[in-house]
Amino acid sequence: GVYGQTESAAGVALSGRATSTSGATVGISGIANSSSGIGINAQATATSGTTTGLFAKVASSGGIAAVIDNAGGGKILSARHNGAEKLSVDGSGNLTTTGQLVSTGVLGSSNDPAGGAGAAGHFINPAGGTILVANDGSKDIIRLDTRGVTFHRAFLGELNNDPTVGTVLNEVAKLTTADTASVTSAGALGGAIGIVVNGAGTSATSPIAQAAIIGEAPCVFDNTAVEADYVQISPTAAGKCHDAGANYPAGGGQVLGRVIDATKTPPHVYLFGTEVRAGTITTSSNCSSSVSPAVCGSASAGSIAISSSASSLVVNTYAVTANSQIMVQEDISLSTKLGVTCFFSGRNFAVTARIPGTSFTISPITTFANTACLSFVIVN
Repeated sequence: GVYGQTESAAGVALSGRATSTSGATVGISGIANSSSGIGINAQATATSGTTTGLFAKVASSGGIAAVIDNAGGGKILSARHNGAEKLSVDGSGNLTTTGQLVSTGVLGSSNDPAGGAGAAGHFINPAGGTILVANDGSKDIIRLDTRGVTFHRAFLGELNNDPTVGTVLNEVAKLTTADTASVTSAGALGGAIGIVVNGAGTSATSPIAQAAIIGEAPCVFDNTAVEADYVQISPTAAGKCHDAGANYPAGGGQVLGRVIDATKTPPHVYLFGTEVRAGTITTSSNCSSSVSPAVCGSASAGSIAISSSASSLVVNTYAVTANSQIMVQEDISLSTKLGVTCFFSGRNFAVTARIPGTSFTISPITTFANTACLSFVIVN
């Protein structure tokens, strides 16, 4: 019914204007009665330049630049590339795309009541592959697929920093009775909540600390960290981690996790999460050592030998703490276990020194003629 054409580089082939400043005016209206008709067909046929097929603009703050309405209840929008549909919106408002949905932020909301079947978001992959990936621009943080959920960062908890002691970055934190966080005490057997990874300090400098509770986190050690070794609270330094050895610690203290990467500075620990206490006595970790000093790793019980010429015997074990009860008694049945000939000395032995997290020392009260074999037990 209407045809407009122009050959000018700045021309307008067709323009419609409704000059009234009030009322529901229409600048251009296109109506097609055919079952396959097009009400308005807008095309920019130039093969170069920044052309626009259809441009809609409003100047009113209460206006709407474009309204697309399907009164029949069918598909509302079909966005295509060379005839192939890439994005569509159906009559229920469901958006379907064959490509990625890229956004600076996505907010999902739902008014579905408790117990309802609705959700703020659904992620579906009917092919059975990856369902959801959260990425920081360089590395995946969370990946969800049909096999489960993979986390590449730790689970964090927020803690109120203590006003006096406070927390230290990459060191172990505990909860206080005032519901605040501070570094763990040297030799503490438990109470650690996690490793501080952000917001360390006192309440005056940093009110809230973030602590890794489960998963991978860096931690400053008081000794050399070895890959896959167990990690406990330091027996000698406040806030530090301590490499407790390759065997599960038997000293009764809290086991924080295991060393997952000893090459990093500071080393990285995989935290177990809930407070895990090592057993006080585990016979599978009992040591047998007839040398001086006795080598007992992290064992809290063991068999040792002291020669008649020795004035004392140092027993190296991580299990000893400043508050340990150490019991020693003579046992002449240990010859086979220790590979020495055990003689009954009939003498008493005393614990004469200890270094928390390192060793304790045994000394005979009186001299004896032959090798004495002893059993010890540490109770924490």
